[in-house]
Amino acid sequence: MHELETRYDFDLAQGIWLNAAHQGPLPRPALEAAERALAQKAAPWSIRDDDFTTVPARLRAAIAELIGAEQSDIILGNSASYGIHLLAHGLEWHSGDEVLYVEGEFPASVFPWLAMAARALCDRILLDRS
Repeated sequence: MHELETRYDFDLAQGIWLNAAHQGPLPRPALEAAERALAQKAAPWSIRDDDFTTVPARLRAAIAELIGAEQSDIILGNSASYGIHLLAHGLEWHSGDEVLYVEGEFPASVFPWLAMAARALCDRILLDRS
């Protein structure tokens, strides 16, 4: 990975953007990659067959290196809800297991756990009202 140089990697001609917790500016390399991806979507015949395996494999390898994990431990998904679904169905449940979630949680984050309770795979689904 190259050193991030804020002055050159971001187009901040309008000033400094401090609200990056929710929506931050894309670095130029990410913007360029997105533009290449859009060009491929506009002309899907330009996408090579092996891109469907090599690109995700490179991404899993980069993420694994970044967080100190094995590439086989990395799952790419399209949303956090999908990841929660995989987690709910991938855990080995035992008698006495419980799931705790916060009142008002996004429904798609709760449904996998409710399905587990309906199938009696965990004893209780608990709502934290604190």
